[in-house]
Amino acid sequence: TLSRHCLEDPLFNRHTPSDFELMGHPLTQSTLDTLVRTYPTIDDIVPLTALQQGLAFESLSRDQAVIDPYHVQMVFTFEGEFDAPAMQRAVQQLILRHKILRLVVVPPETLFATGIILDGTRQACPLITLEGSAQQRLAALRAIDISHPFKLSEGPLFRACVTKLDSNRTAMLISNHHLVLDGWSTPLLLKELARLYETETQSLQVSLPRPFDWKDHLSWLQRQPEESALAYWRQHLTTARDAGPLLLPIPKAPTLGMGDLRLTLDAQDTRRFDQAARDSGLTPASALQGLFGFLMSKLSRTNELIIGSVRNGRGSQLPNIDQAIGLFIDTLPLALKLTPQQTLVEWLR
Repeated sequence: TLSRHCLEDPLFNRHTPSDFELMGHPLTQSTLDTLVRTYPTIDDIVPLTALQQGLAFESLSRDQAVIDPYHVQMVFTFEGEFDAPAMQRAVQQLILRHKILRLVVVPPETLFATGIILDGTRQACPLITLEGSAQQRLAALRAIDISHPFKLSEGPLFRACVTKLDSNRTAMLISNHHLVLDGWSTPLLLKELARLYETETQSLQVSLPRPFDWKDHLSWLQRQPEESALAYWRQHLTTARDAGPLLLPIPKAPTLGMGDLRLTLDAQDTRRFDQAARDSGLTPASALQGLFGFLMSKLSRTNELIIGSVRNGRGSQLPNIDQAIGLFIDTLPLALKLTPQQTLVEWLR
């Protein structure tokens, strides 16, 4: 009777909280049962990093009429023969190799700061038929993708599609939520996808190194001494004050969301800036960051302020972390104090 019951009415959940070692006490059996009912294809349950929590909060709290600023798009054009089924298989292999590309965010009311890794059985990289000129098809491809915002609790947060531009050209769009990829990872991902596509088109054996396990990074983060870090930042930010309004003109027609202002330097101006920074004993990156801080100081009318400083977030103690694909960056607070007695170059140093 017991054997018949197990065969005919198997348990819907074969997991216990101890199967997910990174989660700790917040994951109870009752909550786990709820997650399994919601996500029947669970591969793993992991904590979200601090930056992932912040990005998720901003995406979930935005006005739905506003485009998610963390919706990232990349478009590539292939000339000549393009094997769409081979690319579909390559994208699927890529997703299977890297767990973070299968991440979804558990609704915070169910379990706070938690992600689910799905098993990767979703169909990837559909072929979309569009009408019009090549330029119109590219614009339509982008518009179709952006019109489907990423649903963090459902996924996928990484997707791709292709469309024919004309008889000789094919466009491929890859989009992702910033939750799963950073800028360092993007060229690594594209290089791997190219290798997988080449393998699929030539029916070769996949020959790629074992991918970096995202959970190794999460485990490394959990091993960091939290108390000493908190003590450091409390001391470092003792002079921090509440942010004040920036001295900027009020727009005539206020709008929701985020905007950007792009200024592009030509090759000659870029070389002059790089050389001026190096002649002053600075890297171009540190000079730009310092000048941004100087500008914010003037606009906020204060000599003491804090700006964000992006770091790659890759712990050098972890083997092959430089080849890892995922979201590793983090933003650290950088306290700045301008002193009138110093020249700009002296202060930047």
